Amino acid sequence: MPFIFRPWPLLLLALLCQPAAANPSLEEAVRSLEHDWAHLYYETPHPQQVAEFPYLLERSARLVADYPDRAEPLILRAIVLCTHAGLTWSFSALGKIETARDLLLRAVDLDPAALEGSAYVTLGALYYQVPGWPISFGDDALARRYLETALRHFPEAMDANYFYGDFLAGEGELALAREHLLRAQRAPLRDDMLIADRKMKQDVDIALHQVEEKLGKTDAAAALEPLSAIR
Repeated sequence: MPFIFRPWPLLLLALLCQPAAANPSLEEAVRSLEHDWAHLYYETPHPQQVAEFPYLLERSARLVADYPDRAEPLILRAIVLCTHAGLTWSFSALGKIETARDLLLRAVDLDPAALEGSAYVTLGALYYQVPGWPISFGDDALARRYLETALRHFPEAMDANYFYGDFLAGEGELALAREHLLRAQRAPLRDDMLIADRKMKQDVDIALHQVEEKLGKTDAAAALEPLSAIR
């Protein structure tokens, strides 16, 4: 699949809004960085974003150093790296993406349930969006595995169902893609994540419309086959 960042801001904001495990100091640090990230990404002109993102990268690295045995800072730093790579996309950005992947793998080893399984969802999205070998590490089989693992732990999660549905649509598995996109569409909006959830719902609606349109064309073509045989 092509390397795109279309849904990344939605996933990143959704994951950053997940509650950190019970640790007031860690939670406060995560919330502060989350707030500054959201302001920079959504409310700041692009040139200023590029100029100020190194500060967020420095803060996220410091958070990892302060809490080396916690998964949440690793996930957060991976998310900041992915966002920065998307803002300054070039082949050099692949290095940031690969670092993010390694951080997420470490997070899974430490605490696979951290931030409601965010590492699994992010890994799955990375593996199906980045290019494959020899350019990068993209791998649809691994993408499927990580997204399905996320859904086993959190079967009704909006982000996991959306990204799995998006992945399946790209693989041509339209009926199953529709099922998961409908689950994402039915997921309730969360009071502390209204911005992220509303934006993701918009993407869910678009993806679902595209899938249903393709399914309709497939059904129409199938209905015409017997007529072609008669002729």
